[in-house]
Amino acid sequence: MKITISTEPTNWSAFENTEWTIMDEQHYGRTFDWAKKPFKITAVEEDTVIGSLAMDIVVGVATVNNIIVTKAYRNK
Repeated sequence: MKITISTEPTNWSAFENTEWTIMDEQHYGRTFDWAKKPFKITAVEEDTVIGSLAMDIVVGVATVNNIIVTKAYRNK
């Protein structure tokens, strides 16, 4: 057996697509689209950006990657 480690982003291989499809059907009774979808929300007031939030959505679950609010609007 050969095991490789990668620190670079990789695409799903045919093996992973096949095996995860089988597991989804076995555990959930159907398949899902597990693709990570990036999503960004920007807060604007009077044509000025006052905040932003970046997240990824996978199967309807959002994971927030970062959020920032301009100093004048923090803690409101």
